[in-house]
Amino acid sequence: NAYPILPHMFAMVALVNIDKVIFGQQLDKSFSGYLQVIMLVATAPIMILSALNHAWLNQILLQLKDNSKKAFEDLNSTILRLFALSGLLVILLAVFNKPIIGVLNPKLELTSEIQKTIILTSIATFIYVLYLANTHLLTWQNKFWVLGITTPSAVILQSVVIFLTLDSLGFLSAAFGFGSALTLQVLLLEGFRAKTQTRGAINIKYFILSIIAFWLVAVLFLI
Repeated sequence: NAYPILPHMFAMVALVNIDKVIFGQQLDKSFSGYLQVIMLVATAPIMILSALNHAWLNQILLQLKDNSKKAFEDLNSTILRLFALSGLLVILLAVFNKPIIGVLNPKLELTSEIQKTIILTSIATFIYVLYLANTHLLTWQNKFWVLGITTPSAVILQSVVIFLTLDSLGFLSAAFGFGSALTLQVLLLEGFRAKTQTRGAINIKYFILSIIAFWLVAVLFLI
């Protein structure tokens, strides 16, 4: 039953690396190297959540085993707390991205485009919280095949978005690609999960808030 987790894991590796590959092929290694530094900073909140996820997953799985109703309540409470943490991290990156970039690569000139890339990518953390919550519920139901389908599909969309917007948006195309991938992934996971006994587990307003937060800022950055 766990075999479909393999394409999911390979796709997750691609999710955080495919943008550098495309930049290296379409532009050159210098741009790819700069993007690596930019996205290292921009995805820091997501990396922190990934580390916290190990404890959260075990907690939710144990609660689901004993009392699914209470587990659903705690799941939503944890989502709110992680939203608060994500918001704090996004603000910190927005304020301190210049000194952080300066330490990581003093030769990288911090342009408005790069700052927007960091901020927009970090805002995708809110969507990532919902991704984690969905994977917990699907893991509980042994629906690994869903992850095996949705994650590769998200990476394909990410690649297409970057290819189509690279010339016009530059580094910002990586943020659009990353956000597009997470948006599609969450929508697909929610769609599959809606057909299971956990369809009402996550408050729908959290999906709306997280997706609107990313795409509203994305549109504002394009204006």
